[in-house]
Amino acid sequence: MSMATCSVAERGEGILDPHSLSIGQLGDLKALLESSIEYVPNTHFQCPETMEEILTQKVVGSLGSILKAGEERTLFLQMNFARFHLHRLRTALLGPAPWRSGDIAECLEWYHLYLDTRNTIVSGNLGLVLSLAKRMSGSGPEYSDRVSEGNLALLRAVHRFDCSFGFRFSTYAHRVILLSLIQLAHRWHRHHRMFPFPWDPAMESDIHPRPEKDSNPHAQIHDILALLNHPSGGLSKLEIRMIEARYCLGSSRSKPMTLKQVGDQFGLSVGRIRRTLNQALAKLRTAALYPEIPPSFFPEEACRLG
Repeated sequence: MSMATCSVAERGEGILDPHSLSIGQLGDLKALLESSIEYVPNTHFQCPETMEEILTQKVVGSLGSILKAGEERTLFLQMNFARFHLHRLRTALLGPAPWRSGDIAECLEWYHLYLDTRNTIVSGNLGLVLSLAKRMSGSGPEYSDRVSEGNLALLRAVHRFDCSFGFRFSTYAHRVILLSLIQLAHRWHRHHRMFPFPWDPAMESDIHPRPEKDSNPHAQIHDILALLNHPSGGLSKLEIRMIEARYCLGSSRSKPMTLKQVGDQFGLSVGRIRRTLNQALAKLRTAALYPEIPPSFFPEEACRLG
């Protein structure tokens, strides 16, 4: 007696005892409830006699073996019919009613049928993934990355293919896998345009360890004043005077000047003062981080970025 005709009474109507399930069954049930079950509908699902005959057919596939058209159609009908029942049973299990042992047994049987048929279809089409991954050789992602991306695309194609259209699955899967590999190559080239050099762990270590900063504010002000007048800062006399006026460095004032006050003192607009101060602070930041490199080495745009 097949799953399609096995009644609930023959499975048992008692409330489920969780201790009666094995660890593997609990894992399958957890994976089933946490995933979204979708199926491709077919008119044969409304005909029990036809589906009874289809479910009794056994298709034995192996890795690399090519499925015939009839075998392929049978597997897709079995897989989607199992997902059709899983969708119904999962909706019932997520409801408020207590779980029945018969429902759980039926759910696990349909789930195993779904996995078996899906794996058979995937095993029969893995050669298509390897062929397309080799074809897209050259500059780009590694071969292992292309195979991994192709396998994921193959799984998506298996779940979306409708065998009622009449063409072979390889025709549909070829397009899905090829499009996925092209998108992978685009992502790879876009990443390498942004980061042209590969990651080197040796570059993570700082060759020149930076000294610990002094928490004393007076010592920090002294360091800033020394850096202002040091050639490594690369500041002009105007920039030095603006920073001293803006932040009360080397003066007897107790409060810093506003941008408008600094602008009035130097006869410049507030926007011009702000841009000049930002450039000067960027130069100081660069000089503090890289004291051994002369300021002329850094372009103006890099100093603005800090």
